[in-house]
Amino acid sequence: LGHRARRQAHALLARAVSEPVERARHLAHARPYEDESTARVLMAAAESARRDGAPDTAFELAGLAARRTPAALGADRADRLLAAAEYACDAGRLEEAGEAAGTVLAESDSALRRVRARLILLRNAGQALEGAGDLIEEGLEDAAGDPESEARLHHWAAVRGLLCGELEAADRHARQAARAGDTDTRIAALATLARIRSLAGEPLAADTALEAALALSGGTEGGPESWRLIRMRAILALDSDRVPEAHAQLTRLLTAVGELAGVEDALAALVALTRVQVRAGHCREALRTADRCSRALAEAGVQAAPALYAAALAATAGGTAEAARQLAARAV
Repeated sequence: LGHRARRQAHALLARAVSEPVERARHLAHARPYEDESTARVLMAAAESARRDGAPDTAFELAGLAARRTPAALGADRADRLLAAAEYACDAGRLEEAGEAAGTVLAESDSALRRVRARLILLRNAGQALEGAGDLIEEGLEDAAGDPESEARLHHWAAVRGLLCGELEAADRHARQAARAGDTDTRIAALATLARIRSLAGEPLAADTALEAALALSGGTEGGPESWRLIRMRAILALDSDRVPEAHAQLTRLLTAVGELAGVEDALAALVALTRVQVRAGHCREALRTADRCSRALAEAGVQAAPALYAAALAATAGGTAEAARQLAARAV
């Protein structure tokens, strides 16, 4: 088929199919040029794919939407590139995420769009934040006057300070983020503040910050974010040698959550409980909990390093050194 015939075929298919993603793809092939109506269809399909848990597809469609956006609609093109960058982040496609966000950062005349681009680049960096100081500072300049954006950048500054051992600066930034952010940012900032204060040898202040985060997130009934906070509180208690308290918190969490937790959240709680039981000298209980980790993953048809770590840790306490060594080697 020639180019024109292929385009006509895709146009017919776009009219024939009802599934949003396939319809959008056919429409993009039928109109391989700048066209705002096509770009809108592609973005709607990208958002649908993201809701359906397909970030790779969402990234592909949002990138197509940006390319189909007319040059005169620069703001819309930037927004679509930022969406594509976020979807790429979700999909673990860090290079593509960085390219899309970097394009907006270099080209946009909107301060808040540049802030969004920097936030994506910070997320993209993961824990490699030592060299991200300028990115945060320049972002704060662009975010001036927008409290929610400022709070999100202050939280990144707090995380960077925590990772770089700059605890005083990290504490200051975390407090600023916790005061001014939206609910999600405040919860994240308070959790970071708890880590900072625990490392600074202030367990009571760490507990206070975590309690505030839990109150915002809804406690045990607040879903996965709350469960992560409860696990964190238990680990901080363990690190402060409050072993019975850590054990009670994790046991209550596992009882309350039960069937509601997905494999990842259940595994994290069981691994934490194994650590507590080993520290308490409850060797048989630790072996049983580690076995629960392995069974949960086997039922899900997957294998994960945390479960092997838990089994290795339990084996050091209640098994043999050789079994612990073999399990640890498999976990690495």
